[in-house]
Amino acid sequence: MPTPLITVTSDLGEREPSAAILKGTLLTLSPEARILDLSHEISPHSIPEAAMFAAGAVPSFPEGTIHLINVA
Repeated sequence: MPTPLITVTSDLGEREPSAAILKGTLLTLSPEARILDLSHEISPHSIPEAAMFAAGAVPSFPEGTIHLINVA
């Protein structure tokens, strides 16, 4: 089985440990995963902004990439 590639896009920001906690949890569940941060600067609660960001970014990644989008 190939090493999973997981991209992460969120509104968590970079000043709090939330994004790091998320990545640590992913690596605990799947230690072999490659995790790539796309952005943690989506405007808070902005699902339309996250969708537009994803629509622009997702097509550039290989088939089978897991795209995690977390907008609280």
